Amino acid sequence: MDWRRGVPIALSALLLQGCTRHAPSDPGLVRLSLPYEVATLDPHARNAISTIAVASHLYDRLVDTDADLRLRPALAESWTTADQRTWVFRLRPGTHFHDGRPLRAQDAVWSIQRLQRDPGLELSAYVSYVSEVRATGPLTFEVRTRDPLSILLNRLRFVFIVPEGADTEALSAKANGSGPYRLAEWEAGRRLRLVRNERYWGPAPRLRELEILLHREPSQAAEDLIAGRAAFAQCSSRDAARRLQAAGFPLVRQPSVSVKYLGFGFVPASIPGPHGPLPNPFRRREVREAVHLALDRDRLLTGLPGTAVIATQPVPPSVFGYSPAIRPPVHDLARAKTLLKEAGFADGFRATLSSRRILAAAAEQVKRQLEPVGIGLDVELFDDNEFLDRARRLEFVLYLSRLAAVTGDATNLLENGLHTVDRPHGMGVANFSGYSNPEVDRAIEESVLLESPVPRRQALETIMNRLMEDLPWAPLYVDEDVFAHAPGLTWTPRRDGFVLGAEIGVRQ
Repeated sequence: MDWRRGVPIALSALLLQGCTRHAPSDPGLVRLSLPYEVATLDPHARNAISTIAVASHLYDRLVDTDADLRLRPALAESWTTADQRTWVFRLRPGTHFHDGRPLRAQDAVWSIQRLQRDPGLELSAYVSYVSEVRATGPLTFEVRTRDPLSILLNRLRFVFIVPEGADTEALSAKANGSGPYRLAEWEAGRRLRLVRNERYWGPAPRLRELEILLHREPSQAAEDLIAGRAAFAQCSSRDAARRLQAAGFPLVRQPSVSVKYLGFGFVPASIPGPHGPLPNPFRRREVREAVHLALDRDRLLTGLPGTAVIATQPVPPSVFGYSPAIRPPVHDLARAKTLLKEAGFADGFRATLSSRRILAAAAEQVKRQLEPVGIGLDVELFDDNEFLDRARRLEFVLYLSRLAAVTGDATNLLENGLHTVDRPHGMGVANFSGYSNPEVDRAIEESVLLESPVPRRQALETIMNRLMEDLPWAPLYVDEDVFAHAPGLTWTPRRDGFVLGAEIGVRQ
């Protein structure tokens, strides 16, 4: 028998039988069945939940957060501010990378400078306000910002520390971090096997060995758990949840941090028409508003595989900067038709809707709901990696995607997703619409520099209101993440939605 196949089944039986004191203190290999899609092991390459969550097993940041997004020390055991623009960090002594190299200040300097040098690395957005970084001792270094930046620590939470000299070639296929797990095996697109880092500086993970099954749809994840192939699953669909409940698994529910939205492409000049190219209709605000009003979001929610609530703006209510003044749009087909006529599309038009495959059900809902106003859609579905590659090239005229404010603050989402694309400065790296408004850009940049939370919240709410006037996106919904695990495990969901093996425990 292949021991890697046999252990999880035995583990699942043990956990199910011994959900309290009889559970094993060291359960051996534990499989996690997750929807994550990971194209590279480079921890700086992609600003996506999947990549960041997986990298968090292998690499550390200077600061981290607990499940409620409260900041706490990580590789930096302490920090001080010499003045409003200068931060001095002291690293933990005795910390090592997986290959045995000791952590030094120059590693932190290299990691930040690598992101500054290469704007193609999407996490470069998190150091966009850093003007200088330099080592001041073997374990101390200094970070200077262009302007006073009270939220610097929130940004550094997404800067993984890699060894000095590590480049794209070295990091893309191998991992050499200081995180709680070491990489044992990676089968691209399918799974990762991780083993506990016995020299980890922090609390030792309870799970000695992990295997993360990647790209698992809800039905697959539920079956993995029920069949004993996995002991933990993310399975965010009603059908999967019902199957798991019927099999006796308690469910853990958590509101998603990502807003699913319909994005309008501003860059393509035209779309195919029956008699030749047509001017891109989505450049017209009247057309964008017509789409916004034609969508019956209450009906859309009933057609989704999981439970969800209507999104009124680019961030959910739990995020700092959400504007309570923005009300859900009123479904109004008559007004939508009038707006299309005013824009010169009284007879409607046909376009392509490009969607991430995980949002296929929502794409079909959008297609059906726009037909009554004369907008015909051809839906094309992509796996995440192909979708994101094409979206970064601003190829789409209409697309369905999601974006998350994983910091719990709207600032980074605005900089990444709705600021004018400015890759040299780390701005707009996830602005797949090509939307550009200099007033909005300026407001986003100014909001970052506000130190007091009250005026900063007001500034962010004002930006949200302006975005809903411009409508570069039509926000659709915020769904619910659903998790289940063998009763012998313990786990608390995080507000950022990450599943981290080091936070999974074993009942005694």
